[in-house]
Amino acid sequence: MNPNLQQVNHFFNKKRFRLSLILVILGLAYAGASLGLGFQTHSLLNIQDGIAWLIQNFIPNEASKGYWHEISQQLFRTFLVAVAATTCAAVGALFLAIIGAKTLTAAITVSWVIRGFSSLLRNIPIVAWAMILLFSFKQNDLTGFLALFFMTLGFLTRAFMETIEDFGTEKNSSTTGYRRHLPPGYLSRVITGNRRGAHVLDPLYD
Repeated sequence: MNPNLQQVNHFFNKKRFRLSLILVILGLAYAGASLGLGFQTHSLLNIQDGIAWLIQNFIPNEASKGYWHEISQQLFRTFLVAVAATTCAAVGALFLAIIGAKTLTAAITVSWVIRGFSSLLRNIPIVAWAMILLFSFKQNDLTGFLALFFMTLGFLTRAFMETIEDFGTEKNSSTTGYRRHLPPGYLSRVITGNRRGAHVLDPLYD
């Protein structure tokens, strides 16, 4: 038999064996969990009843028309909360990114602390944030605002830090010259993205 054909057959046999092994492990895990938790497997056969219940209770009908005004108001409030949370998170993330970027930070310890803080915020799912804040502040607009704020703050901080660091140390040298160590100098340099950005806010220092 052709050696190449043998290698191909061996590869697919090995792949089928691994797939079969994974399926067996998943089946045993499902069986063990079902026995341990008392899950009624035969209820899967009645899934059509669940679909019928969903259609009956979740599709809008004549009686639901009276709630459209209230629903639209709540959607608009949710939109405003999302915009406010994202805007506040963007401002806070820009500030943290500027003082935490390796090319701009005054101490590497500050950079590591901000990186760890942002990683912690973004690695906690928004559902977990919502549950934590729900038990703390009950159900209100503040709960949704803080959940979106913390999650967005973590993502934007890391994104802004990586963007600033992509400029490179030599390109950020203009922010470390005479009168460029102040925050407006950093902001103008980062936002404009060029060497002349450090001179935009010179009138502020005159």
